[in-house]
Amino acid sequence: MILAKLGRFLEIVALISAIFGLSACESKFSWIKAQYSLASHSRYAKPVETGPTFYVAPFGDDANDGSDSAPFATLERARQVVRGINASMDSDITVYLYGGTYTLSQSIAFDEGDSGYNGHRVVYAAYPGETPVLSGGRRLGGWVPAGNGLYKTSAQGLNFRQLYVNGSRETRARSPNQGSYYQASYVESNDKAIYIEADKIANFQNLNQVEIHVLMSWSEAELRIQSFSIVGDLAAIYPQEPEATNLFTMPLYLYAPGHPYFIDNAMELLDSPGEWYLNTSTDEVFYMPREGEDLSSAEVVAPVVERLLSMQGTHNVTLYGITFEHSSWMGPSYQGRVGGERNAVPNATPTAVYLNAVNSIRFERNTLTRLGASGLGFDSTSSDSVAIGNVITDVSASGIVINESMDLQSYPDGIKIQNNYVAYTGRDYEGTQGICSTFASNGLIEHNEVAYTPYSAIGIGSGFAKFSTLDNQSTTTQYNNIHHYMELLEDGGGVYYRREQPGSFIRENYLHDSQYSGLGIYSDGIVGIYLDDGSAGITIVNNVIEIPGPYNVILSSCSAVCSRDNTVINEGAYTIQDHSGLNTILDGAGDGLGRALRRHFRSFAQLLDRAIDRFARRFGRGDVARLQILERLIDGASRRFAPGNWDPVKANAGIEPAYQGRIRHQAESTLRRRTQPRWR
Repeated sequence: MILAKLGRFLEIVALISAIFGLSACESKFSWIKAQYSLASHSRYAKPVETGPTFYVAPFGDDANDGSDSAPFATLERARQVVRGINASMDSDITVYLYGGTYTLSQSIAFDEGDSGYNGHRVVYAAYPGETPVLSGGRRLGGWVPAGNGLYKTSAQGLNFRQLYVNGSRETRARSPNQGSYYQASYVESNDKAIYIEADKIANFQNLNQVEIHVLMSWSEAELRIQSFSIVGDLAAIYPQEPEATNLFTMPLYLYAPGHPYFIDNAMELLDSPGEWYLNTSTDEVFYMPREGEDLSSAEVVAPVVERLLSMQGTHNVTLYGITFEHSSWMGPSYQGRVGGERNAVPNATPTAVYLNAVNSIRFERNTLTRLGASGLGFDSTSSDSVAIGNVITDVSASGIVINESMDLQSYPDGIKIQNNYVAYTGRDYEGTQGICSTFASNGLIEHNEVAYTPYSAIGIGSGFAKFSTLDNQSTTTQYNNIHHYMELLEDGGGVYYRREQPGSFIRENYLHDSQYSGLGIYSDGIVGIYLDDGSAGITIVNNVIEIPGPYNVILSSCSAVCSRDNTVINEGAYTIQDHSGLNTILDGAGDGLGRALRRHFRSFAQLLDRAIDRFARRFGRGDVARLQILERLIDGASRRFAPGNWDPVKANAGIEPAYQGRIRHQAESTLRRRTQPRWR
């Protein structure tokens, strides 16, 4: 009762201060406000302090000592204090963050000096039962009517590509409106022009900031418009540089007619509730509210910080239970963007939490949401680290990226991605993947749920680069629940591998509930598992694929680069397309390969032995490696249940029980208005 009355008193003080501008009066109550905030948490059990422990609270003060009764105000201050004592660690150091929003003005940057030493760890964790939020956004208030159902306010000198109203990602003004597309007539590479119907373009105000957004089979492009010309009933759109050159010199599939597109970022296109427009010339942002929205009380946030948190060379650190939201990325506004994650081009989407050359980092039970580019990234020589039990939703590009820089020489090793919920990715940049690993070794992607992606759910490999010169180059993708993928684009899959990756396994994943969008140019169906662009040395074992087809598994041939020396072991009724004929298909077609294994194990082992012989000759792995791979193959193929009973595989796929409850609750609370179209 006392706390409730104190809370009400403080609300009245805040209201009076806001009305009369009594900032000094408000400051006199800051200490009381902090004590009220801390006291209100007393219903949670205080954590046991087993080593040096510090606390951070929204109403703290960086001049404090960081104790529970006198917490710091910022994570940055806690980081500085930890740096002063971690060299002589004889136990773990823990920093607890109380619930509330911590607004960042710049990235929080860790380096090697922030590490855990002497076999101990530095742990940054949510205070038990609370949700600390690190936000890179700025609130926009002071909205006033602007006519025609619009409202406007000052943009405060900010530049941004996303806007969130009451937690919901809103749509930058576009035509046609969200969920629909026009179709381009054709493309002319000689004069670097895209031809569209003439009535779809006009002399927009600030034309050089207007963009044409094109879906291109397995990718997309954001092209700033330089100019246009009318040619009969068509308009020739000329993109700005450098994206014009990037687009027309790359081997993309843009040259066929009919590619879907829309035009956005023009004031003249702001005609639908939930749309907004930023006029950088007048420093004003315009918004058309949805029914029932009251902008006098709504929380309107513009993202401004690109990297929310980064680590460079850091080791032995845990991040636990923290929410990261409202990251920005302005790259396409300044240089356009061509291509998705699978293209080794400049302008790859940066991650909001960036871990570079780190070792033994544990990223656990965190939430990443409302992000302007990608989510979590492990780059360069990062090693022996894990992302486990996280929720990653409402992301403009990829959810998780391994080797963001796409470096073939300095690549991550031993990264584990486990028990994460990754969904609603590619909200702005559709040619990205839920989980993307470009070049890496000894990777493990297991027990995740990946869903609602416009392109591939899980993508391993990039470009046509030959990766077999590296040691232990492999990524195992197993026990994942993958659904509602490829919801916009084509030429990808639920699990999509590229290039040589000997020793990799795709095992016991459950792929289901995906439908073709009808927006493709070159294909008319959904693929479950797709080995493309010279994939080799990969074993596909007993996945459950329940999609319309036409093929569940494709072993592709791309020009002279064939997918070869792969093995498909299948007890179920897959439909398999092997373009090259250079792969080994052991297909029981639903008639009980597992039973045949048990009755004729020796003869089956001989078949596998011949396949591995060819594999070893191809990649020169030697007898020891050959026997190890043979053992894994036999184990993966024979560890089956009754023929035709795939329920155990389905039940085992996806997030494990220890993480399910928290992830489900957090996932539902981080993405609102799910009835809206998922992408732009």
